[in-house]
Amino acid sequence: MDEYPEYPLTPEEERALEDEHFLQPSCNLHERTVSTALLTSTASFIEPPSIGSPPTSTFELPRSPESAAALEFIGFTPAVAVDIYNRCFAQSPQDRDMNTFDRMYRGPVSYLNALPRDMAPTETMQIIGLKPEVIEALNDPEFADVRGTQSLHYWVRDTLDISYAALIDLTRRLKHVATLALVRKWSRDLQTEIVLESGSFATGQGPRTGTPTATISLPSDVEGLPANAVTVQAAGPELPDHDILWMGRAAGHVKKRPFIAEDGSVLMRALCNDPHNDFNTGSVALYLSPERSTAERYRLWAASRCPYSETWAIRIQIPRTFTQGLRQEHIWYSAEWKEYVWYCHTGGWGSGSEVRSRFAKFEAAELLVGHVGRPGGSFAHVKRLEDVQSQITHDHLLDPSSRATQWVFKHEAAERLAMLLRGQGKIHIDIFPPRVLAS
Repeated sequence: MDEYPEYPLTPEEERALEDEHFLQPSCNLHERTVSTALLTSTASFIEPPSIGSPPTSTFELPRSPESAAALEFIGFTPAVAVDIYNRCFAQSPQDRDMNTFDRMYRGPVSYLNALPRDMAPTETMQIIGLKPEVIEALNDPEFADVRGTQSLHYWVRDTLDISYAALIDLTRRLKHVATLALVRKWSRDLQTEIVLESGSFATGQGPRTGTPTATISLPSDVEGLPANAVTVQAAGPELPDHDILWMGRAAGHVKKRPFIAEDGSVLMRALCNDPHNDFNTGSVALYLSPERSTAERYRLWAASRCPYSETWAIRIQIPRTFTQGLRQEHIWYSAEWKEYVWYCHTGGWGSGSEVRSRFAKFEAAELLVGHVGRPGGSFAHVKRLEDVQSQITHDHLLDPSSRATQWVFKHEAAERLAMLLRGQGKIHIDIFPPRVLAS
């Protein structure tokens, strides 16, 4: 169970953080009282806060990312967090070694699939022990459209995963800030100026030659944005003869896959959706949208559910020669769209070869373009292909006015696109600070 590092602080580092008001003195054995300055960009860490001026706001950060406090931080009630933690560590050492901490909290979430389908969502989330504020965020009527694109089980798990990734990131970040604070303390004690480096974080000040792989709107120390491959600057102009596509998402995810590697390589799998979405069945696929407004709905939904996570609006400019060279199919809302989206989400409920063969052209396509669906968990109720036309309606579109569309890169197309984008500066990320800073 050691996949996620702990980043422990030494007593000397804690005192240095307290001197700079990143930490408040606390007797809590399980959490630290941390300044919200920790949630801001790395650039603010190079210069300390005003010594002598206490922070305007704080939050409680678990001392360990593998603890009952961590489970409470990501979304469980205190009692359920303790119960999950105790059951986790009641296992044999061999079982604990085979399981990462995130797998442990996913166990109770999987119970959602066993509850009656007609049970109210609030009740089901209360049964598995989610905190009231998490339930409220997941029930927010403002995001009913995006929430309907996946099942409740999917969104609960996604929310916990993103929040856990944010916890890991904040723990790592606090250790980095502690290192800088300690160096500053030594500098004051020695009355000697010590030049501080930002390391590999994307502050816009790192060494780099040539064209970056991506530009970002704000400095960020989220893993996957290395300084030698990323530049902080405003978005460049839209390029002629390019398709402009968007994605909105939380910055981190527990999958731990960086988006951009230290050598500038683009790891597109970090952005890919798991199997069984609108246009993919048994393998992962990259979902992008030509409308920023569609991507923004997903970004805002992530920000609403996960207040400690940075969120991104990613713009990718793809040479039209690349997309035109792919095997393409277009599938708009129609009888055929209903059947194929049902087939992808459900696997066809064991449909025979005749049903599979009718979708062969879509399965073989490297790029599918069409409307975004909003099946939620409702497609699971449709057991037979012959019932699809009557039970799947216009209301199962993300945007019933038919403005929400998606481009889905399948098979090896996403990996080939990744190679094409390396060192080209055709990726731009608008970075949005954690929502808790606006509270």
